[in-house]
Amino acid sequence: MAYGVKLAARVCGLGPQATDILTDNVGGEEGPGGFSATFTGVIHSKLALGPALEQLTRASLPALAASIDKLATKYMAAPDLEPIALVEWLRHTITIASSDAVYGPENPLQKRTSEQAFWDLDAGITSFALSPIPGVRAPRAVAGRRVIVYSFTDYLKNGDHTAASNYQQARYATCFQFDIPLEDIARMELGGLTALNSNTVPAAFWMIMYIFSNSVLLNSLRHELEAILTSTPKNSEGALTRTLDVTVIKEKCPTLVSTFQEVLRLRSLGATVRLVLQDTLLQDRYLLKKGEVVMIPAPALHTNATIWGANACDPDPYRFVKQNLSTLPEK
Repeated sequence: MAYGVKLAARVCGLGPQATDILTDNVGGEEGPGGFSATFTGVIHSKLALGPALEQLTRASLPALAASIDKLATKYMAAPDLEPIALVEWLRHTITIASSDAVYGPENPLQKRTSEQAFWDLDAGITSFALSPIPGVRAPRAVAGRRVIVYSFTDYLKNGDHTAASNYQQARYATCFQFDIPLEDIARMELGGLTALNSNTVPAAFWMIMYIFSNSVLLNSLRHELEAILTSTPKNSEGALTRTLDVTVIKEKCPTLVSTFQEVLRLRSLGATVRLVLQDTLLQDRYLLKKGEVVMIPAPALHTNATIWGANACDPDPYRFVKQNLSTLPEK
């Protein structure tokens, strides 16, 4: 955790005071109470299954629905239009929907310049982590970070954060509690935005690709979702309203959930990074020296045939349905 905190401080460009607060007692050596442990606990509690997470999910739906309706109307009126660039469309739609849900009606990313600034930053984020001169290697990322910091500094100064989600207000309250300077709180939003969007957009893309390239799966998922739709009688114009409660998908749509889990298994490119706190010998063969950094890339774990079987590298949308069924107690 200590290494991750230091890396995050560097990527966000935090000042000395904020960096000291973040790294103080980061490993819990002095007992509970440090900022990083407290902040992490707040995030986990607000994103655990329950009312807070449901609030965020529901709050993201209006922007998603509006974007999909706009696209559908456009192509129904002129079906011969050129196909959309799916990644770009998903990037804009998800960025706005997720940030609206978190930051509220004064969401800084509603400004197109701020939205683009974030993705400029995202494209060059490794330069902040690995390069001693990120301004030379990734000038667009440096400029993007500057725009985001200005936008969120104004957001906080204007008190716009008071209308944000419960999740976000809890994050800010923790920062204020530990006397983190306001501009550094704005800089920390770079991490929040990355968590919101950087993995969500590619996951959505691959989810769509897997589903619509497999007609059997597509048909199965349609039946699964139709089973949880509720319908209202037709109105005076003959229109039928059908409603999908997203909060029951996890329980009622096992194939959809399994497909999503399979997408994350095969397409996750993250790595777990840990700082070795003391000399450690693994399997009597591998000596990890204190102070060294251990990186565990997700693809190495997620495609290991000894864990996932001979088809470890092949997408199987039913993989996690089988696993969940195999763990059910016998009747």
